[in-house]
Amino acid sequence: RPDVMSIRTIAGNVDTEMFTRLHDLTPMSSSLNPADVADRVCRMPQIHYVGIDDTRVPIDIAQSYMRSMALKTGSEKLPCVHVVRVPHADHVDGWMSYWADTVRTIPACR
Repeated sequence: RPDVMSIRTIAGNVDTEMFTRLHDLTPMSSSLNPADVADRVCRMPQIHYVGIDDTRVPIDIAQSYMRSMALKTGSEKLPCVHVVRVPHADHVDGWMSYWADTVRTIPACR
């Protein structure tokens, strides 16, 4: 969409295929997988916040998304995509003290 300026996720499931494999779940066949279209947004500024203690959507999900993007674009350098590991945060708890920073930080390309 041309009106989207950036992408931010907080504990976001950006690779649904990896998520279902990780948790031994039935594939989400009716859902779109962000990793499948990662190459279309690789030049869009992005920040993906991941709780260090998150076992539901761990860092592996964001890393898989980035690997998918790198493979599809043929480049290991992804200057517009940033993953921020948030200490003392899991999938639900630990975000309140960090929330103001996530709202104020505007994604940008390096």
